[in-house]
Amino acid sequence: LMQRANACVLDTGSPHYIKFVAEMPSENFVSEAKEIRLSEEFREEGINVNFIKVTDNLIEIRTFERGVEGETLSCGTGVTAAAIAAHAENNKKTGDHLYHIDSSGGKLKVKFNFSNNIYSNVWLIGPAKKVFTGVI
Repeated sequence: LMQRANACVLDTGSPHYIKFVAEMPSENFVSEAKEIRLSEEFREEGINVNFIKVTDNLIEIRTFERGVEGETLSCGTGVTAAAIAAHAENNKKTGDHLYHIDSSGGKLKVKFNFSNNIYSNVWLIGPAKKVFTGVI
């Protein structure tokens, strides 16, 4: 976890750049996120870019995913990274924590324990829905 001004970078199985915003951009999210993704620092390895708006234990999130090179409706490693980043940025209290996540793809929850400066017992909680069926 590397904290920066209004952002942090962490890896929850995939690397994520988490940008804290006061208001979620409606029109220029993709271009702003792409600029971070293609910056000299991250261009070679790639990085997922998440914008998050945190209100208490509620996180609104938008995700720009490397490889896709565009916005995706939800990202498991991204919402997990967002919850850990929100905790690290805003309270750092020890014990069990639960964050509610509002992504374009639906509502999720992330819970974890934080003690001795270590995040453990991390759970991503959400529905499993069939969204496509195909026959070849």
